[in-house]
Amino acid sequence: MFGIFKKKPEPTTTTAARRPAATHSAKPGQKVAKGTEIRYDENLIDRLQNDHKTLLQIYTEINTALDKQNFKVIAEKLAKFRVGLTDHLLTENVKLYVFLDNELASDAMNSELIRSFRREMDGIGKTVMDFLRKYQASGVNADNAVDFRKDFGKLGEVLSDRISREESTLYLLYSQIERK
Repeated sequence: MFGIFKKKPEPTTTTAARRPAATHSAKPGQKVAKGTEIRYDENLIDRLQNDHKTLLQIYTEINTALDKQNFKVIAEKLAKFRVGLTDHLLTENVKLYVFLDNELASDAMNSELIRSFRREMDGIGKTVMDFLRKYQASGVNADNAVDFRKDFGKLGEVLSDRISREESTLYLLYSQIERK
């Protein structure tokens, strides 16, 4: 069930440090999504997958801190998880979904698939942010650790499934556009 969370993540640089500033100048031959200024980014999928690895690493660190009842570390890691997830969702929303949606607008089946993934991620993102707000506001402590563990486990299941489907479907779809 948590197999994806047991992968040993590769060390990565922080998201902010590895992301170059946005640019509107296209390289010769670089694909631009129809009706937008969003360009195909040959490094996007690697960055998004690295984000997944980083988020999974933080998830594992939170679980470890929970096992040790180290509530201070949990609070620190929840804050780090929130920043990483927010950055990931923004990048994915603008650079992946908008690009795919515009590029594949004439492909009804893939357009619906993209919209479905996007709607689902909006719901998941809201649920995760509600979870983070709840436990960052109240803190995790001995009194609510059992509830936190249960909620955190459910969150892990949802994110694990989502990551797996994103990487095997959406990211593959994006990667194939460059070849067209």
